[in-house]
Parts: sequence; C-alpha cells; structure tokens
Amino acid sequence: MKIIVKKSLDKKYFFDVVHSVNKIVKIPRGVVFYIVEKKNDCNGIIKLLPGKSKKDFTEICSKNISFSYHHKNIKYIIIDVKNEDYLLYDTDALKGLILHELMHIKTSKLFDKKINLDLKKVLFKNIDKLKIREDNFDIVIRLMNYSKLLLKELYANENLIKNNFGNILFRYYYQQFSGKRYSGFLFNKKFKKDKYFIENILKLELSLLSVIWPLQKYKIYNYDMLLKHLQENYHIRLRNIEKSFLKLKNLYFDRFDSKNFNMLFFEEVLNVVNKRLK
Repeated sequence: MKIIVKKSLDKKYFFDVVHSVNKIVKIPRGVVFYIVEKKNDCNGIIKLLPGKSKKDFTEICSKNISFSYHHKNIKYIIIDVKNEDYLLYDTDALKGLILHELMHIKTSKLFDKKINLDLKKVLFKNIDKLKIREDNFDIVIRLMNYSKLLLKELYANENLIKNNFGNILFRYYYQQFSGKRYSGFLFNKKFKKDKYFIENILKLELSLLSVIWPLQKYKIYNYDMLLKHLQENYHIRLRNIEKSFLKLKNLYFDRFDSKNFNMLFFEEVLNVVNKRLK
C-alpha cells in the first residue's frame, strides 16, 4: 500500500484515515492512493499507462471525481477533493468513500467478465425483438454500458452494508449530495421528447437509485433524512422516478442473490430505456 498526497493537502490527515481503514478492512497489496485536487495531479499515473488506457484515465481525471482504476498489478484509488471539500475534514465520509472504492478494487476479473458477458447476452437476445429505432441505437448502447457501472455500484454498496459499514457509507453519500445541484430542468416537460435529455435523465435516475435502494433495503439509520436531502438539493421527487423502475426495484429487493440477477437487471433497464425513447 502506498499513499501519495499532493503538497497543498494535509498529508497526516489522509495517512491517518487510510491507516484506520486498514485496521478494519485489510487493504490489498499493490493499492496506491492518490489524493488530488486538480487533473494535473494525475500526471504521475498517466505517464505509466499505454495509449488507450492513458486516454481513458485522462478523461476520467478531467471530471474531478473520485474513482478506482486497475493497471497491471497496481490498483489505484484516486480521491479528488476539488468538488468534495468535506473529504478534508469529515473522516467518516472519507472512510465511506475509501471503503466503497475498495469494494470495486476487490472484485475479480471474472466478476467483471461475467457482467460484460451477461449484458452482451441480453442485448443479443432482445435488441431486435424490441424494434429499437436506428437513430436511437447509439443512445441505447451508451445507456446499457452505463447501467453496467450502476450494477457494480449495487454490488459494492450491498457488500459494504452486509459487512456493517452502512452508517459510514450513509455519511459519505449524505455529504456527497449536500451541495445544491439544480437538476429540475432535466425534468422540464418541454424537453420530454429530446432523446439526449432523456439520456441524461436516465443516467441521473439510475445513479440516484443505485445509492438509495441498498440503504432503503437494509433500513440504514437516517435513510429518510438522505431521501429528503436528495429531493431538496436536486429539486426532484424520487417517488415519481421510482415509478418507471418499480419492476427493477422489486428485482433488486427480492432476487438480488439469484444466479440470473444480472441478466434480469439488464433486461429491465433495456425495457425502460426503450420505452422512454419511443
């Protein structure tokens, strides 16, 4: 394990938090933490990557988000504090983020391959049957690839909560969604038929649901407070969003442990996407 903190940040604070996480969950060997505050701080990693990976990594870094990344035997956890200043003082929120990224780091290549294969099977089986319009095809594929990330989020959050880290995870998400982010324009009726707005709406909805459903399922303390927090900051009503995804929610709550859950998940996401685009 290695921790690299940019000079302008409090090195001791981040070292202490990472080591405290290591005491409760053994951090695997080969994990490198990069604590950054601007995309140029990632240059040390970018130099080590081959062409395609370099492009992908640079694109993710430019979004100023925290994420995990594999390259050969090294597993990077990038913690970007530029838009998340609460990570500079809220140790529980920082622990929640680190634990969440560790869940992603610990997933095997076989797990990732299975998710990719399950998505391909669902697309191959259903893409013609659903009669998707040719001009919608690219958006459908982008959204289905996006849904892979959200399925992985469900697995990561489910595992953390089952291991009694629900309250720390809650703290991270509560802080993450604490800033005012006006997204009400995405739900403006005048944009209802614009397919690119529909794409953005679906991405937002799926992202929020992948956060709230695991917390709701396991009745994490103060879940209702997070729900209220989200609705006020995003100017949305989650109950209305869930109407489109009621079948998907029931699948997650009732059949998450079934062997074919991945395919059921992708099939239902595909159905919702297709209906919205018609």
